[in-house]
Amino acid sequence: MNKIKILYPRIEDDLKLHYESCHNLRKIIAKSKIKKKNYYGREDEIRFLISGLQEPLKGLSLANNTACLDLGVNVSGSFLRADPVHLRADKNRVYLFDSSSFEIKVDEAVEVISKLNQFFKSDSIEFQVGINPYRWYVKGIESFPNDLPSPSMLNGLPLETSINNMFGYKKLKTFISEIQMILFDLPLNKSRINNGNLPINSLWFWGGGDFELKFNDNSLVVTDCDIVKACCFKSSVNLVDFDLTDFSELSLEESVANLCVGFSSLGDEKQIARRIKFLEFLVEKYCRSRSTLIEIISNRQIFTVTFFTKFKFWKSENVFKNLGIDNNQFL
Repeated sequence: MNKIKILYPRIEDDLKLHYESCHNLRKIIAKSKIKKKNYYGREDEIRFLISGLQEPLKGLSLANNTACLDLGVNVSGSFLRADPVHLRADKNRVYLFDSSSFEIKVDEAVEVISKLNQFFKSDSIEFQVGINPYRWYVKGIESFPNDLPSPSMLNGLPLETSINNMFGYKKLKTFISEIQMILFDLPLNKSRINNGNLPINSLWFWGGGDFELKFNDNSLVVTDCDIVKACCFKSSVNLVDFDLTDFSELSLEESVANLCVGFSSLGDEKQIARRIKFLEFLVEKYCRSRSTLIEIISNRQIFTVTFFTKFKFWKSENVFKNLGIDNNQFL
């Protein structure tokens, strides 16, 4: 059976916002086979899209791939992600908060990176900012654990295990302490605190090494997510930028057996409307066939839609639980 896999992190929320314009899709989702799942961060969601596996304490070696996207396809050297985070300690534990918990502007990111590069220039260590001001990079660091979780995988969680793994490298412990002292003294952070914003008081290093997960050869990957795009570098897939494509003209017939769709967790109203319309298009077109199955992966649940879904006379009571939607309107 052909299987179309769709990563749509916030589908329940988006269907709530657009409930008047997607009645048929809401009805199909409510009748689909549903399996609950845990959310372990953006990168783990993408791991699940590619491999069907979840590993909450193991990061992805994405730094070199996202560096190709951010800094140019011909970048050389071995990169680590060095993303800005806010650490907060209580009496017993240290907690990490990632970029979903604070805002950082491009000029702020450039200012911090400039200070770090001035300090570490004699050590041949260089920091860079990606296209997204929340994605930072460093090269010149040796002997680093490659499987640390990303900030989004650790957001709001205690860091004992991950910090111990990182600080097991003595040079790295000194390096991070120096970074934290620089950040503590930055006028920028004092200004952020005065304006009610969380200070950037540390960096989180992750993503080193070679990215081993791969989409199946000759897959068609349709996405508006930067991280999914980065996963397609150096692999034999046909990558389609969803934001630049008229999907009504997109030929999918030969690719339906290896079709993957990956949507970002961010987006404005126009982007959300296009995602819902594309999903409706896929469900209507391919669930007419008994040989095709559509799997929709959200942060909370997995929805499986087949040819037989539309014939069900019952619906799930839990699809839109806690979203303020009456499931009876889906019948």
